[in-house]
Amino acid sequence: MSTQYAILMGVEASEGLPPCPFAEAEVLAFASQLELVGFAKAQQFVLAGPTATRSAAESRLRKVAKLLKLGDTLWFIYAGPAFVATDRSFLACADTLADDREATSFALGDVVRVLSVSDVTCRFIVDAPGSSDEELRELFPNNGSAVALTACMEGEVSYVAKARRLWLQLVGDALAGKAPKAIVDGQVRAETLLAWTHEEMPRAIRKAISSPEAQTPQVFGPRDAVLANVTLAANPATAKLDLKKLKRIVFRGEKRDKWKNLAGYQKNFELPTSASPASQKWTYRLAAENLKAIVEETYNSLREQLGFKRKDLESTVEAGGLAIIRTPAFDFTVSVSLDPEDLSSVIWRREVSQISNADVLRSAGFRKVFGSFLSSLEFEFDKPIDVEALVDRIEDDSPPGVSVRVTSDASSCDVTVTGFVGKIHIERSRLRIEGRPGATPDSLVEQFFEFQNQFGGKKGLPRLRG
Repeated sequence: MSTQYAILMGVEASEGLPPCPFAEAEVLAFASQLELVGFAKAQQFVLAGPTATRSAAESRLRKVAKLLKLGDTLWFIYAGPAFVATDRSFLACADTLADDREATSFALGDVVRVLSVSDVTCRFIVDAPGSSDEELRELFPNNGSAVALTACMEGEVSYVAKARRLWLQLVGDALAGKAPKAIVDGQVRAETLLAWTHEEMPRAIRKAISSPEAQTPQVFGPRDAVLANVTLAANPATAKLDLKKLKRIVFRGEKRDKWKNLAGYQKNFELPTSASPASQKWTYRLAAENLKAIVEETYNSLREQLGFKRKDLESTVEAGGLAIIRTPAFDFTVSVSLDPEDLSSVIWRREVSQISNADVLRSAGFRKVFGSFLSSLEFEFDKPIDVEALVDRIEDDSPPGVSVRVTSDASSCDVTVTGFVGKIHIERSRLRIEGRPGATPDSLVEQFFEFQNQFGGKKGLPRLRG
């Protein structure tokens, strides 16, 4: 039975050489990704930080070389400084000395020769700026069996951002099934991984570096080489809308009416000349009887249509143009204010929030009470939505009938779905379903469920808090 082995080495600093930030942490993260594609911890030999000495590396190389048998697989992963001397690439160690570098580092060619055992599948993942491309082409010919993937071309930099080494992070994401474009028929191949990293690296770099230089990942050896069998992740976490992160859910509706239609209006009253606090207070006084009438009508409709008892309901009409009815399942609020864009009009706003029982949203009674008033459904999130990742996911694997528009700074986007006249507006802290005229509350909920079903959410609403 074949076995998969891995040697991982991370060196962040070596005397006299440019540093390689976060190499240690990235190698440890990569070890976890290797477990997802069948590399047991017992078959991984990790040297990171101070333990990544030359003597330790030579010991691990000798041990693994003795363990290798026909049909086995070996991966060598290195992140750290490199340099070229006497036309050879050297990988630095934690104890490499500036005045004796060659003797206190190890040559990449020697590693390849030690590990390239006949009938053993060898894969090299090398994030080592400073190595020689010419030597890599000689060590890994296109007609050979071993393949090497490198973070950049000779002379280029390998970027880091948010405590991660960007290229190694992308390779790890592919192994974790988070890169659909790198996975074909359940396999990650050298050529598909190369194409995906070429596409993603510029995006990742632009997010972190204002004036970046080029970084060009490379493959040496047969490009059709299979790296790993990978299961595509069903719901990439960076693009998932998680209802468990919800802060609150709110149905909203707005309607405009003429100022002169308020119950307290009299013919000798003059229209306000501005939306000042005094004008707003005057509007509240004129609308007081309207608010009371809405509360009375809604109060009794809730009892008749949803079966609430008198003791279940609590109603309040406040002086500031606001009225509230609290029920065991949700809160209903209605407010009125002067329209600042049309001083002859007022805006009536109705909201249903503090929802603790999701079943009531789909009931016929809820629709009868609120169906003609509520036109949007808004979710507010405790943690921000990654709008960029969501848009990328839609564009990379868009279900039929789904399209997306996004702002240039990716702070928000609008998603439309065939068959639904409204749209889904997404910001970092909220998601809003805007329905067509006459849309019912349950149709807004169904639209959200359909969106969640296609993009990784859950189909039921959890118990929510305000």
